[in-house]
Amino acid sequence: MRFLSNIKIGLRLNLIMSLIMVIIISSLGIYTIKTQKAKIIADTDLRMFEQVNDLSNTIKVQLHERQSKVNYALITAREVLKYNGKPTIGDRNQNVLAINQVTKSTQNITISNLKIANKDVYRNFIIVDKIQEMTGATATIFQKIPEGYLRISTNVLKENGERAVGTYIPNSSLVIQTIESGNTYYGRAFVVNDYYLTAYEPIFINGKVQGILYVGLKETDISNLKTVFKEKKYFESGYPFMIDKKGTFIIHPNNEGENHYNAEFFQQLINSNKSTGKTNYLWEGKSKFQYFKYIEQLEAYVSVSIYENELMGIINHLRNAIIISIIFGIIIYIIVNIQVSRSITRALNKGVAFAEKIASGNLSTNIDINQKDEIGLLAVSLNKMAENLRIEQYKYKTLFETANDGIFILDKDNKFIDCNTKSLQLYDCSKKQLISITPVEVSPKYQPNGERSLELAIKKIQLARRGTPQRFEWLHTTFNGEKAFFAEISLNRTIISDEEYLVAIVRDISLRKKAESALRESEAKYRTLLENMNDIVMLVDNDDRVLYVNSRFTEKLGYIEDEIIGEIGYEKLLIPEDHIIIKKANLDRTKNIRYQYEATFISKSGKKFDFLVSGAPVRNSEGEIIGSIGNMTDITERKKIEKALKESEEKYRLLVENGPSVFWITDKNGRTKFISSNVSKIFGFTPDEIYTNGTKAWLDRIHKQDIENVLTNFKSVFTGNKRFDITYRIKNKKGKWIWLQDVGEKYINDIGEELAYGVFTDITEKKYAQQKVYHAMLNAEERERCRVAKELHDGISPILSAIKLYAQTLLNVKDENVKKEISGKIEYTINEAIQSINDISNNLSPHILQNFGLSVAIQSFIDKISETTKINFSFSSNIDENLEENIKITLYRTSVELINNTLKYANAKNVKIKISGSKDNIKLNFEHNGKGFNLDEVLQKSKGMGLYNIYNRVNSINGEFNINTSLDTGLTVDISIPFEG
Repeated sequence: MRFLSNIKIGLRLNLIMSLIMVIIISSLGIYTIKTQKAKIIADTDLRMFEQVNDLSNTIKVQLHERQSKVNYALITAREVLKYNGKPTIGDRNQNVLAINQVTKSTQNITISNLKIANKDVYRNFIIVDKIQEMTGATATIFQKIPEGYLRISTNVLKENGERAVGTYIPNSSLVIQTIESGNTYYGRAFVVNDYYLTAYEPIFINGKVQGILYVGLKETDISNLKTVFKEKKYFESGYPFMIDKKGTFIIHPNNEGENHYNAEFFQQLINSNKSTGKTNYLWEGKSKFQYFKYIEQLEAYVSVSIYENELMGIINHLRNAIIISIIFGIIIYIIVNIQVSRSITRALNKGVAFAEKIASGNLSTNIDINQKDEIGLLAVSLNKMAENLRIEQYKYKTLFETANDGIFILDKDNKFIDCNTKSLQLYDCSKKQLISITPVEVSPKYQPNGERSLELAIKKIQLARRGTPQRFEWLHTTFNGEKAFFAEISLNRTIISDEEYLVAIVRDISLRKKAESALRESEAKYRTLLENMNDIVMLVDNDDRVLYVNSRFTEKLGYIEDEIIGEIGYEKLLIPEDHIIIKKANLDRTKNIRYQYEATFISKSGKKFDFLVSGAPVRNSEGEIIGSIGNMTDITERKKIEKALKESEEKYRLLVENGPSVFWITDKNGRTKFISSNVSKIFGFTPDEIYTNGTKAWLDRIHKQDIENVLTNFKSVFTGNKRFDITYRIKNKKGKWIWLQDVGEKYINDIGEELAYGVFTDITEKKYAQQKVYHAMLNAEERERCRVAKELHDGISPILSAIKLYAQTLLNVKDENVKKEISGKIEYTINEAIQSINDISNNLSPHILQNFGLSVAIQSFIDKISETTKINFSFSSNIDENLEENIKITLYRTSVELINNTLKYANAKNVKIKISGSKDNIKLNFEHNGKGFNLDEVLQKSKGMGLYNIYNRVNSINGEFNINTSLDTGLTVDISIPFEG
């Protein structure tokens, strides 16, 4: 170092400054290269993860939208099925080839013919295609088989393009387990050969699950996703892809459909145990980075891959540019420094000579430097220095004593040797008390950071004595130790007459500390709040230049602070059509008006977001508006959902308002919240009239005999979570009583409100038909009673009267021969009475039915009829005669009634009767080739009472009665009665 001190200042300045500048510029260059490399990698990571998340979110939104469509499709499918008729099981069997959709194993099975509206469902695609036409979803009707549920009608296609009729879902499926429990299954399911978003609802026949109604959409629209993926490109050749958990590419630019389970990149994915991450691997001999995210709903990974050398190429290009800039900068600096230092040293030499004269006490000397730069100004100042020294000495003393800070001078023992007036005020003592003590003696034992005051003071003083100025905060006390205050200490070494001293300046900052603490706390809360908000927060000035954005801004829109701060926000972020919205909001802001609007923002990657922007003016301490703060809520998904919901609701509204049933929603007090517009067709009142009149429009119009039952059942929906399913009478707007079948259940809406929803149907005509059947039964019973009474009166009474006369005569006759003759007549007449009673009894309940069974009784009746008619009867039966009495009587009376009607009206030549039984039901089939009839007309006339009687008999034992006839096709009757064999 001494060697350098002996070198002239010009040369030394050139050498040292050049060396320092080389070191500084080189260090800055190295630092810049490293930081820019790290920034490029970090920016790349951020961008790639954003791309992965964007692709994942696109897939998830599509899944959510498609599941919503499936749920609405099930409502439509349910109504379509209900509109077509009640499902039943016929008596015909057929063999089909069943294929397990999981194992692909096949087997031949036998199924009964499942029917809807008396039409076989097997390979009848009208209903399922109608559902697909209305909803866009695939649809299937399943029939229960021992192995699971068989597709008998479907528009789901197999790989060869054929309908998947004959495939079945095995009992091991979660779908089947849910259906078997009587519940509806919603969610992801494997359908034939692919995954779908589905809804499966059980079909009940006679109280048992006999089938399934299915609707579904493919889990993802791969064609649309492929388009999205192919549009993405990263750097020169980076691309996104999707691969399932088994290693098969779902979407890939070149290898789609190939399996790469053993590839390094896929093993990194499945072994990472992370849902999101980044890995490095070799692909075709080149190093690549991949950024991935696992989508649980698809059991697949979405990944973005880029080549490492493409990323490093950008970094190397930046490094070379920085190195070249550094070299040129150093060369230029050295040349300029040499020229500048020469001009400085010439003037400095004059200054040195002047300083030597001043040091010798010659204050009258002058320095002659005719320059107008800093050195020239220095020369002017030096000339004034001698003149002002004496004045400055006086000023120093004045400033010393009147300074607003405490000023101390410490000697080599670190004791106060002098102080100003402010010092005495700070420590609340006299100068005599303060002089000759050390600073530690007016300090607490420990400082706020926990260090001992003595040890910490020694460290600061030693550093100051070594020539390092010290500036720090210190906790002091008054001289008597009763009061503490925070001080800001400035400690510097000074030399006076070759003696070393320390000058300490003490400023009381207690009030400032309190204010700073409060401010820090306030700012911390404010910044924590802003940085952790889910919404974007922006602060702009009156020129719309961005002053602040929170971290959510970068996460959502991709711009870092350096890219947006100072920019005009709406020009960089909004589409041009929305600029006018911002300008109007700015105008409102200057008028102290808060504002809110919707606008479309464009992220750095080009993705568009819809935001709800809420803003307010920002004022300074004088109350002037200096800018505005805006809160931006992402409503992109909400807008998409609202659009989809609006479309779905329109379809649902059309279905509801044009269907035969009325949909309704009420609160627990019976006030109508919603009712479909088709209510006016049944009830007469419009929805608005019902909403306006409250309970008067509905509950007050229910029949007084039904109201208590309605209210009890309605209350149980909320108190006991029971299903509301009753019939009742209500007076419509015209004053006419109508019958309703009303079904409802409880649900809780999004705000926690308990509501009931349901549907009712006008069953007035059905009720009147049931009443007609009831009256027909009463008339038939009355006719039967009259017939029996007439036969007893006309047949039995005369015979009994004759017996009475014979008995009276016998008492008065003495001739034995006459007595014998009369006794014979009495015996004959009694036998005749017994036979007549037997005939009447047999008509009521044939003894042959009781003694020999159903088949023998029907055959006996046919044999009697055959003696008096030319009709050819064919009767067969394979039933076990171990039947309940009411079933035997019903089938016998029904057969007799049908035969008698055929004899009276049909003019038939052939009649076929077949009775067959299985383990759980018995069936009667009756056919003739004679004249048929118009079923609707007959049921409206009194001569249709026979059909009503048959229907009522069968219905009373839970049987099913179906009749097919027309004027030219004869008659076919199918009756099915369940029983436990």
